[in-house]
Amino acid sequence: MPTVLRSIRRSIRRLRARPVFTSIAVLSLALGVGANTAMFSVVDSIMLRSQPYADAEQLVDLYLQGEGFPSEPMSYPDFEDVRRVTEDLLVGVTGTGFAIAQVNTPDGGIEMIPGELVPANSFDILGITPALGRGFTDEEDDALGSAPVVVLSWDRWMRAHGGDPEIIGQDIRMSGQMFTVVGVAPRNYHGALKAIVPEFYAPITMDGAFSPSGIDRLQQRSSHWFFARGRLKPRVTVTELETRLASLTADLKERERAAWDRTEGFSVVPTRGVVLNPVLDRFVLAGGSVLMALVILVLTITCANLAGFLLARASDQRRVVAIQTALGASRSRLIGEQMLDAIILAVLGGSLGMTTAAFLVDFVSSRPLPVGLPIKLAATVDVRVLLFGAVTTLLSAILFGLAPALQSTRLDVAPVLKDEATGGGRTRQRLRSTLVVAQVALSTLLLVAAGLFLRSVSTMQNLDPGFGQQPTALLNFGIPQSYATPSERRILVDNLVADIEALPEVESVGLIDNLHLNISNTQSLRFNIDGLEPPEGSESYTADYAWADGGFFETAGIRITSGRHFDERDRAAWLSDSEVQQDEAGLTTGSQASLAVVSQAFVDRYFPDRPVLGQTIRRPQSRDLEIVGVAADTMVRLLGEDPRPFIYLPAEQLDTRNIALLARTGGTEENARALSARILERARALEPNLMVLESRTVGDHLGTQLFPSRALAAAFVSFSGLALVLAGIGLAGIVSYGVSARSREVGIRMSLGASGTSIIKALAGGGLKLVLAGGAVGIVLALAVTRIASSLLFRVETQDPLVFLVVPGVLLTVAAIATVLPSLRALRLNPTKTLRS
Repeated sequence: MPTVLRSIRRSIRRLRARPVFTSIAVLSLALGVGANTAMFSVVDSIMLRSQPYADAEQLVDLYLQGEGFPSEPMSYPDFEDVRRVTEDLLVGVTGTGFAIAQVNTPDGGIEMIPGELVPANSFDILGITPALGRGFTDEEDDALGSAPVVVLSWDRWMRAHGGDPEIIGQDIRMSGQMFTVVGVAPRNYHGALKAIVPEFYAPITMDGAFSPSGIDRLQQRSSHWFFARGRLKPRVTVTELETRLASLTADLKERERAAWDRTEGFSVVPTRGVVLNPVLDRFVLAGGSVLMALVILVLTITCANLAGFLLARASDQRRVVAIQTALGASRSRLIGEQMLDAIILAVLGGSLGMTTAAFLVDFVSSRPLPVGLPIKLAATVDVRVLLFGAVTTLLSAILFGLAPALQSTRLDVAPVLKDEATGGGRTRQRLRSTLVVAQVALSTLLLVAAGLFLRSVSTMQNLDPGFGQQPTALLNFGIPQSYATPSERRILVDNLVADIEALPEVESVGLIDNLHLNISNTQSLRFNIDGLEPPEGSESYTADYAWADGGFFETAGIRITSGRHFDERDRAAWLSDSEVQQDEAGLTTGSQASLAVVSQAFVDRYFPDRPVLGQTIRRPQSRDLEIVGVAADTMVRLLGEDPRPFIYLPAEQLDTRNIALLARTGGTEENARALSARILERARALEPNLMVLESRTVGDHLGTQLFPSRALAAAFVSFSGLALVLAGIGLAGIVSYGVSARSREVGIRMSLGASGTSIIKALAGGGLKLVLAGGAVGIVLALAVTRIASSLLFRVETQDPLVFLVVPGVLLTVAAIATVLPSLRALRLNPTKTLRS
């Protein structure tokens, strides 16, 4: 033990003697290890971390096979049918639905928090034992709205209630209603939906308390929002369950023909095999794999960089090593000393890196994702992440320490002691050069990838979605349940619109219930057209829809190409509260709500050769619609999609609790953000209990769809930039070492009258050759490897000429800086002093 301690102290003294080298090494490792650990934490939370379910191999996820999407959530009536027909095959069926609650903050503000709505038996079926209190009872699953109880998540309990064990039995207010806390979820349980961190769990029967739409989702078979999960009984197979669900499918297609017109059946997938969704998982896995490969490449560049520095240091210490060898020191001991230096560097850098990773993960996970909903990542730095960081640190030490240690102890002692010959210097020089070429090649690969992702994001940003091109504020809100009648809700909205229109910076105001490109919700209507047969195997067509007022089209910048939009004459058709009814799509509508504005894509598909104005859209089990106008196409579900048929219904005649208010202003996007804050303030003053789901600009709303691509692009730009800087440092170190090693040669050249330019060319030329070689290798690698990421790019070829032209220019610029600056040191040498030394 004393010997080990003495070795450690000697190693620390050696590192302290070279503070610049030690600082660069530690900081480089901190960046490499920190980036790897932080990225692993995020990927682990989404792709790798398993939930604390008891006997997880018995759990299966149940989906609907919908048209165009074979793994979609089901309606709650479908879930109840599944539970009824599988009692002999499943221990039980549970599931979850996403909910958002509005709570008051200690400073008097309002916060939106995500939660899950679950059946009473959910915790029991999943094998989750509350850390405090209990789950939900069967009695709390009986009647709608009869069980205002809640189980808090561990994080919510600690953050909002200080971990008070007396919280059980206390009442808390959520969404304007009092709920009794009956339990606290365990610390390691982050909800049934991966990557979304719920802060509370409530009985499914309380759905109405969190749904401002006023639609009873528990009764709507056409509303698909519930993610179901079941536990197989012993010796029951997935095949048996699929057979039983196939029989249920046949029954529902006959019994619920309207709702099941576009549904093919059920699908069963083992829970352990699902990351987020069976259809989306391949994209999630591809994105996660690319990100992990990215940070591993950066760490590899870091290790190569440090290995080059250690080789240079070893060259300076070759006489010391020769003397130690001559005095009887074994090669294994000398290798051990140098590896100990590497390990100490790795421990220092790894410790700083993991501290940095913890800060980054906490920063990312504590803030909602920019997707318009209060969703946070469930990323944490736990034991698994720390173990990964420790292993990464150890491997880093081996990667950058072993090769220099082996190389520097392989020398011919006598020549080194006689005249300081390098004794294998050419081999070391080749190894250093190889490391620089490898760094430049990997940096080139990352630069190309970063360029492709930037081009992809730029292409998406330059798309015209058909709306929201002018600076526009957006307030998406739900009307509180206390506004019980349509007329009360209409008065509230009218007052809010009048208040916003009175603001001097507002040019126009419009309303819509579900703004286009809303990633959290799509809605569609079934209909038929006279003279057109329904599609094969179906009784009707479907198209996306929304209700909007006349001001929406002007505010959103959607041109009416023929006919008209909605106006005050349509408002006159609104009936009294006693005359409204809810139709099969969940819309509360008066019997005279019979108008529609359709998109140009709707006309092109259903009325290509005949006039469209005045034509009728037949709606099964509901009021027919007369087409009074045609609007220009917009993107509805995804940026970049082909034009999609769309139907606008008149807000003047329809009633809902979900509203998106748009207010257009002049100037810049910053003006729109300022207006958004002002609108929120006015809305809160008018109705303090307004459930605000989204308060930002339409530009930010559109940016939600860009978030995945922007995140990948930002990651590649950041890490490729870091890799380029590290490669530049490594190259500068090689050239700087060359200047020191060739100082006598430089002195002779200067004494013979060589110009400064010729000396710089002689010293920097070798470094530039390494850059050219590494760049060529990197371009070849990029041409081969970037094909893998083609599915993550939007309308960009993996061999994009612009990217492959710009990257070499960036490389040469960095190479010129990294080689010329150290070479300038040679011009400051005094030839006489240099030759004498």
